Amino acid sequence: MNLETVLKAIKRNDLMELTQELVRIPSVRREGQYEERTALFVAELLEKMGLDVVVERVEPHSPNVIGVLQGQGEGPCLMFECHTDVVTEGEPSEWKYSPFEGRRVGDRIYGRGACDTKGNLAAAIKAVEAIFLSGVPFRGKILLGILVDEEGMMSGVKHFIRQGWTNRVHGAIICEPVDNHICLTQKGAMRAELITKGKMSHGAQPLAGFNPIPPMVSILEKIAQLEQEEIDTRGKDPLLGFPSLTPTVIQAPVKGEPQLNVLPEQCRVLLDIRTVPGQSHEFLKKQLEEIVQEEERSVRASLESGRLRQIREELEKGLS
Repeated sequence: MNLETVLKAIKRNDLMELTQELVRIPSVRREGQYEERTALFVAELLEKMGLDVVVERVEPHSPNVIGVLQGQGEGPCLMFECHTDVVTEGEPSEWKYSPFEGRRVGDRIYGRGACDTKGNLAAAIKAVEAIFLSGVPFRGKILLGILVDEEGMMSGVKHFIRQGWTNRVHGAIICEPVDNHICLTQKGAMRAELITKGKMSHGAQPLAGFNPIPPMVSILEKIAQLEQEEIDTRGKDPLLGFPSLTPTVIQAPVKGEPQLNVLPEQCRVLLDIRTVPGQSHEFLKKQLEEIVQEEERSVRASLESGRLRQIREELEKGLS
């Protein structure tokens, strides 16, 4: 393949404008806003380019898009992988420019997803388009895997694998922002949801219920200890750094609105766990289960003995 001919077919402004268009389509995975608009926009674009396009529904409003550029004759398949979802924009007022405006200032584009990965997606699309427009012959095929839910539970790539697409791929370029370095390895990822259950009551009578927040605090303290033990045991990986067990979401209550003078019925925590070579996901899962079970036994013992039980029984008698 004549690289110089292909590069001449790439127009810088076209690449910038496509990035802006993609950023302007919000695709945070949340109620009422998913990846569908971005995915269908891209699917239509690839069809206009002349690629063979497949749209596969992964979840409601979340389709994978696969575009294939056929070469001349048999040969290997190279895949470009990007994702259409983006992380939350947080508080919009904290942004210098509106997060979904796609503002261009000089050679920079500001917006949620500009680098992760809508700018990368635009670059992959324009690279494939340049190969197509240049007419440079090549053997095999180029596949664009434009997947959903990369920032969440990876449902898009799991579906992609289940559908057998990876059986046809010989090499892949994962279009993630790594500051123009080649990424040789990647951390493992686990997601965990922890819920402690309580009993709602008025803040003026806390012993009439049970507060699920203190047990969760205790659990989080033990998870922090587990994280430190893993760091001490594994040390710092030369490429990936340290492993981590990070609480990223805390909710109480899980349903409904929080109220200052009401004990919540439940407390929920989400953990984003990142592992390095040598760690065992099964071991970490077992350790988390033991931490939760230990706290459960401790809470049950507190409720079934001592002054707390007496006060509660007296209170319940008074209310009956």
